[in-house]
Formats: sequence, structure tokens, C-alpha cells
Amino acid sequence: MKNLEDAKRLTSGVLVSNGKHALDKTVCNIVKWNEEAKAAEISHKERKRQHELGQHIIAIAKIRLVRGGKGQGNGFIVWTKTDMQTYLQYKKEKGDLSMPKSLIELRERCVEVMGRQSPVLESNSGALDEDDNNLKFDLDLDKTVQFNGMLQL
Repeated sequence: MKNLEDAKRLTSGVLVSNGKHALDKTVCNIVKWNEEAKAAEISHKERKRQHELGQHIIAIAKIRLVRGGKGQGNGFIVWTKTDMQTYLQYKKEKGDLSMPKSLIELRERCVEVMGRQSPVLESNSGALDEDDNNLKFDLDLDKTVQFNGMLQL
């Protein structure tokens, strides 16, 4: 039975080699359990991705409060290296080049990506549980960002 549960695919060969010659309740339960496990894993990955995005949004909000703006006006001159790295992680898209090492390259890349649309944290995507619909992010600067539905900076 353990071999059936661990199998990636339940083919007829796998079933017969394990002494199952009919699709009884046991086999159906194993198939159902495998499908539920895959769905739970996908849901967990999406929740993790949404959580990381929320952390990036909070970090960028803090940076903008401390540095006084979005950085476009001064070309990110007053932003630190860590601030710019956080900004690039926030604006990162699939296929982007690796993170620049020097301060000048970081500024240039920040100016390049600042025209991109900011990522959106969504509660209706199914990634957040029902209890997570109203989240508060504490910015540690006597400000609180209220998340209700969608949050975008």
C-alpha cells in the first residue's frame, strides 16, 4: 500500500505489481488524496508568494517614508544600496538579469524598472485565507497600512 501512496503516477502496471487488479475504494482514495496534496502544495506556494510580496510592499513603504518619496525625482541618489536592492526585488519580473553589485549599476537598474507597474497584493486570488482579508502592516513609523482587498503603492 505504501508503494501506491508514494507513486508519482498510478498506472495499471503499478497497480498490478502491488496486487491491485481493480479500481476499488482504496485506489480511488489514494488518487483523491494525491490530488488534494497537489492542490494544497500549490495553495501553500501561492500564499508564500503573496506573503513575500506583502513584505516587499511594507519594506518599500518604509523606505519611501524615510527617504522622502519614490526616488524618481532625484534618481535614487539618497537611497542606500540596501534600499535599491529591496526596490529591485519588489519590481522583479521573470527573466530579469541578476542583481547588480555596484551602487552605480543599482541606480541605473532602479531608473530602468521604475516605469514598471507595481505588483499588487490581492485577497480575492484565493491565496489568502478568509481570516487574512483584513491585515494590518505596522511600519514602525507611527503609521499603519490597512489592507482590505487590494494594496498597491
